[in-house]
Order: sequence, then structure tokens, then C-alpha cells
Amino acid sequence: MPGRRLKNPYVGFRAEQLTIFALSAYASVVHIPIEEDYGNDLICTIVKEKGKFLIPSNPFLVQCKSNKSNRKKVIIYEKEDEINWFLSINIPFYICLVYLGDNARIELYTTCEKIPLNYSRKCQKITLIRGPKRGKTRGGWAGNGDIYMGEPIISIPISNMNKKDPKISKTIEYWVALETQNYYWRNLGIKFYQRAVKYSTNHLPTEIEPKFFYGLGGSTQSQKEKAAIVLMHELLHEYLGEDGKTPRVKWDKLSQPQKEFYINSVKVLEGLSANIANNVKKIYPEIQ
Repeated sequence: MPGRRLKNPYVGFRAEQLTIFALSAYASVVHIPIEEDYGNDLICTIVKEKGKFLIPSNPFLVQCKSNKSNRKKVIIYEKEDEINWFLSINIPFYICLVYLGDNARIELYTTCEKIPLNYSRKCQKITLIRGPKRGKTRGGWAGNGDIYMGEPIISIPISNMNKKDPKISKTIEYWVALETQNYYWRNLGIKFYQRAVKYSTNHLPTEIEPKFFYGLGGSTQSQKEKAAIVLMHELLHEYLGEDGKTPRVKWDKLSQPQKEFYINSVKVLEGLSANIANNVKKIYPEIQ
């Protein structure tokens, strides 16, 4: 009504505006208006500097949550539509906890541990839990729908929001590229993803663990072979020239994320079909 408004939504708007300002140093950020908001608050695209130009790269989504007094420990999706929406997201999706007031800052948390849940029994409830699983240093998931988001992948204090931090830039670019690969494999129907086993906030992961999860929903050897053929076809289509033999780009000209993507894809192939993996290795002998 005229003359007043609810307080809580206004706090949420402020949290989103602070997040937009902080992330705009590293990505193109589009705010989704409230009338179009179905859960994703921000649509972002990593941008890289190239001379006087900005070059777009991988996209990702952000959901903002104000975290006054550091009280928010969990985020729960328990309605059927909420769960279906969350599991259907097929690009990197991050939870941003926003601290307003004294020591204002944003913290970005990964949700990539949700990928195995796409193949598990139907979840009645999904709980995103801030911090690592007990006894672990990283995130993880449980069959009951609990997803441990681990420590924040980046944290940006308000005092550092008016400039671009190269360390944070490399960190967010790496994480988005890593998780883009995970969704690539998931969208091909391949039950595999890679998780950061060791990392600290605002630093690149120091150990990545490739993980198959065939036990969820089951996978016969025939299904594995079919998945391997699909993945090989996709890789060869992306990296080979029209002759089907010569790489489009020489190995030393590939970016580091591209190299890691190719190496990890071959690891996936090895878990599916050794023969097909060996054929792909012939194209890039550097992968051994």
C-alpha cells in the first residue's frame, strides 16, 4: 500500500545489488526482475580482457541470500516444483550468501555436488548445507538429499569490491570452467563428475577427484559403451577438423581449462571403454 513496504524484501534487494557490484568486476551480470524471478537472481557470464575488448566465456547462475548475523546455515527445497527446478539447472549454479552491515561481504558457494542426485531415487527434500561434511574438508552429498556446499569458493569483502583481484578472477574462472565440464557430461547422460577435494577460499583447487557414480540407477557394460561412443563423437566433432584426423587447434595452443577438459574426458572414456579412449589418445599424443 502507499506509504510503506515490507522490510524483508528490501533487505533482499540490497543483498542482490551488493552482489551485482562485487561480481561485475569479473563477469557480465544481468539482474532478473522480480516479476520474472523463478529462483535465479542473477545471470552471469565470465568476461576476459583482450586488448581493448571484453570477451565473453562461460555462463553461470547465482541465487542470493542475505545472511544477517551469520545465521543462515541451510537452504531447503522441499516442494516438488522447487526440487524439479533445482535438479533441472544445467549450467553452474551458485549460492551467494550476502553479509550486510559491519564487515559486509559476499561468499559464493558451489552446488555441483547435486549432480549425482539427478540419477538417484526421487528426493523428497533437498537441503543445501553451508560448510563441509563432518570429517571432510570439501563438500559432498548424501543419499537423503543433503548437499554439503563446502567452504566458499570466493569471498569478497566490501573493501575489495571496487577493484578486480587477479587471484579471485582466476579462481572464479577455474570453478565455472570445471563445473561447465560436469554439466557437459551430465547432459550427455554420462554418470561422471569431478569435484575439488582440496581447496581454500579465493585460491585454485589443489586436488581434483574424478568420480563415477554408476551405482545410482545402475549402468550395464552396454550402456557404458554407448555413453563412450556419444562422448567420443562429441569430442571429435569439437576438436577435429573437417578431415576427422587433424586437431583444429594444436595442443600447445589450447587454454589450460581446455587441456584439463580433454584430459578428464579421456579419463571418463577410460572408465567406459579403454579401446575408444586409446583411439582418442592417438589424436593428442600429449594425453598419456
